[in-house]
Amino acid sequence: MFPYPSGALHMGHVRVYTISDTLARYHRARGESVLHPMGWDAFGLPAENAAIERGLSPVEWTQTNISQMRQQLNQLNFQFDWEREVTTCRPDYYRWTQWLFTQLYRHDLAYQREAYVNWDPVDGTVLANEQVDAEGRSWRSGARVERRRLNQWFVRLTHYREALLKGLAELDWPEKVKQMQRHWIGRAEGYLISFQLQEGDGSVREGDKRQEPLRVFTTSPEKLLDTTFLGVSREHALSEGYSRDTHLKHTSSSEADCEREGIRQETVRGELLPVRAVHPITGELLPVLKLDHVVQEYGTGVVMGVPARNKRDARVAEHWGCAAVSGVALSPDGTRVQSGDMLGMSVEDARGVILSQNWIQASEQFRLRDWLISRQRYWGCPIPMVHCPTCGTIPVPEQELPVLLPTDLQLTGRGSSPLRTCQQFTSTVCPQCGSLHAQRETDTMDTFIDSSWYYMRYCDPQNGSALCGVKAARRWLPVDTYIGGIEHAVLHLLYARFVSHFLYDLGVSPEPEPFRKLITQGMVTGKTYRLIGSLRYIQPEQVETGAGGVLVERGSQQRVEMFWEKMSKSKYNGVNPQVMVEKYGADVVRLFLLFKSPPHLDLQWDETAIVGIVRWRAKLEGILAEHVRHYHASQDTHRETAPADGEVLEGLESLTQRAVHVSTQAMTHIFNFNSLIAQLMKLTNYIRKHKDVLSGTHACQHSLRTLLALLHPMAPHISTDLWSRLERDTYSPTIRAMCRGIKADTAGQEHQGAGKPIPFSVLLDNQWVCTIYIPLGVTDSEEGIRQAVLAHPCVQAVLGGQQPCRMVSQINQKTIVLITKE
Repeated sequence: MFPYPSGALHMGHVRVYTISDTLARYHRARGESVLHPMGWDAFGLPAENAAIERGLSPVEWTQTNISQMRQQLNQLNFQFDWEREVTTCRPDYYRWTQWLFTQLYRHDLAYQREAYVNWDPVDGTVLANEQVDAEGRSWRSGARVERRRLNQWFVRLTHYREALLKGLAELDWPEKVKQMQRHWIGRAEGYLISFQLQEGDGSVREGDKRQEPLRVFTTSPEKLLDTTFLGVSREHALSEGYSRDTHLKHTSSSEADCEREGIRQETVRGELLPVRAVHPITGELLPVLKLDHVVQEYGTGVVMGVPARNKRDARVAEHWGCAAVSGVALSPDGTRVQSGDMLGMSVEDARGVILSQNWIQASEQFRLRDWLISRQRYWGCPIPMVHCPTCGTIPVPEQELPVLLPTDLQLTGRGSSPLRTCQQFTSTVCPQCGSLHAQRETDTMDTFIDSSWYYMRYCDPQNGSALCGVKAARRWLPVDTYIGGIEHAVLHLLYARFVSHFLYDLGVSPEPEPFRKLITQGMVTGKTYRLIGSLRYIQPEQVETGAGGVLVERGSQQRVEMFWEKMSKSKYNGVNPQVMVEKYGADVVRLFLLFKSPPHLDLQWDETAIVGIVRWRAKLEGILAEHVRHYHASQDTHRETAPADGEVLEGLESLTQRAVHVSTQAMTHIFNFNSLIAQLMKLTNYIRKHKDVLSGTHACQHSLRTLLALLHPMAPHISTDLWSRLERDTYSPTIRAMCRGIKADTAGQEHQGAGKPIPFSVLLDNQWVCTIYIPLGVTDSEEGIRQAVLAHPCVQAVLGGQQPCRMVSQINQKTIVLITKE
């Protein structure tokens, strides 16, 4: 997942890109074509606000940050395809973001309408529903969101709700992420109950939309038996109609009233409307209340009030005097009807009677709502629409894209969209009728539009005639492995899936789903310190160990608590990756991030623990140096092991093959890099323990080769350095051959259990090639061994069609030597 260019990498970035770089290097080493690109999610409010604070343009601020972060990424030895770099704020990129919008519009999937929206008073812009948390606060600024009625642009996300729900079954994603999306899409099977309306005086206004029946969605129609009032949202058409009337009588319960009554968690605020709903069973007239806690976006914006079963409903009923039980009611245990025409019926039987009526019908509802994409800020992709007094609202023709952002604006961060103040931008010619009185749209797009398709541009970044060429899309899409935090589950990941389904229908994307496999990495956390009973954070330098081993603040000696929290400057627990790289080296930092915790869990950054990786590196260097001294002592002879050492050799071979197996799992399925590193440490310790037997032998040479090849994707520079000492030759060609051998080793290991084959190290002209497994019976025949060796794909690849002059089988040493030069 590409980053926002804030100007400085944090450890969260380093963790994500260490994982992706490890996987990319692994697959490249196996000879596979790998696309591992980098780009910048560069539009958005943070850049605009930062530029205003510093008196810079957002362009200048963003370009400077990108340059700094690119340099930091290179210092960490990440092997990105920089020639495919994309930046969302560049015109050559957002031209295609605008093209995407016009295609959505032409297919009736983008539209403009007046709506109540979520307004962030701090950032001064609109938020999508997905950008407001459970406490009603902005996902970015943390401000409590306000509701305002504005003319806004929406994308019809609901058009693909069935496809988005069904497609989850095909994805190799964490189940938690898929469940979060299922919940957000929120399909529910239930029923719509219609309530006829009457004015408070019993009259009905003909042709008045406010007299249309209220429809309530419920999954439990039996609740109707206990319903004593209806609640509608403030944004419901009925609420808005009566709010414009001067005769509306206010009887609201304020938050202060609720607090006096001891109600703090769920306040009850609203208004009593001058209309009544007819209970479809008893004919009773039920009060209709406009209530703040009823949400328009879910269901129909109308709920049944059931005081007997819901505490908040009970408070509402008590305050507005509608607590009386209706003519039909359930018993206290909710199992039987205790009054009315259904007296004595079980709930199941009563439910059957209700479902047989003509005022109820089966219905399917979704929680998902359309995607609000209008933003009232400058630093975003302009919406490519023109408002003409004659033609109405029309899209900018494709040949006139991109609609460029003006560069000479004075940004203040206050008021409506800054683009409205730029006449040079807003005044335009209607592309349809040529009117000189047309106006450009002045809202910009939600930045999640920019990031909903960026992965596709990586496949064909220089294409000037298409978002992504068909040939490039078929070669690279969908993305095999995508890495990003779980916080994006119902934001970026859902939007990207929607856009991919749309582009698939257009023939641009070869498959509807964008990402086959998903890795959701946890946060990198650091130690924070707070005074007990206080919210004030203390710098680590001000904390010391007091009497009894407890933490205290230096000077005051007040007791201090330690927590692990997400890294933040305000909490004094941030760690500068550049400082760590300069102190320990990039590969040690990479190894620590991979070893400390599995990718899906939070990682507690503790510098005191990084020394474990440093010690392992030193241990590995030591055993390799000792082995090399013996192994290269003579070009013609090497130390051989005695038959009595067979158990040590078998243990070495077993650990080596186990490491290969764990590596395959870690790099392709489980991504448990910590287990792989632990296995390599175990192999290192085994060689060190038995160095007197193993140092200088072919078996040790083979195991060290394997260890370094497995280490290479995670620590490329350490493994390259050690390989050059081990082989005394160039590294890259050998490591590719090595990895081909590992691939063959893994295939051989899968069949090891059936016929109990014996592992043999194969050497070509005294250079190790691979390990093969030969069935026990075949080893009795020299010709059988020869055929098995020459048939092995790794041996064939190294020989390149050449036949060896002779073969020497050392059965006791489990070694086969092929000689091409006498």
